[in-house]
Amino acid sequence: VLVARATSRGRREGDAATPDALRVGTGFITNFFDTLGIGSFATTTALFRKFSLVRDEKIPGTLNVGHTLPTIVQAFIYTKLVEVDPKTLILLIVASVLGAWIGAGVVANWSRKRIQFGMAIALFVASILLLFTLLRPAPEGGALLGLTGTRLVLGFLGNFMLGALMTLGIGLYAPCM
Repeated sequence: VLVARATSRGRREGDAATPDALRVGTGFITNFFDTLGIGSFATTTALFRKFSLVRDEKIPGTLNVGHTLPTIVQAFIYTKLVEVDPKTLILLIVASVLGAWIGAGVVANWSRKRIQFGMAIALFVASILLLFTLLRPAPEGGALLGLTGTRLVLGFLGNFMLGALMTLGIGLYAPCM
């Protein structure tokens, strides 16, 4: 009904004015699995595509806006439960925000085809990173609570790049871990 009404007002399919049960359910499920380390962007993108909930060119912005409040809540919960060096945490957050800010300015001017192509490449890169995590060719994480020196610089640059990729609909959490 929302899609039909929205279409009759000159909007295209997938541009509902208010969230319906399917969209809210998608957000609830994907944010729940995000807390388990699966990430919410890829799963939300898959559901958006499967059910034609959001046009492709609107997916990156919808993901970034739609997952903001749940991510803030998760951040408050996790910073109370998981010990981490505040300097590392703040610098990596700043890096991802800067990357997203610059990336959004670039992606906002892209065509639908270019966004689809960019999402495909970014999802491929994310799948390779996740495959490395599953196969464990890299050393496993340890008890390190913060980064210093070269590791902090590399972490900053990595989170900057991941922040830019967020504007293409690739989440930061899973690749960052």
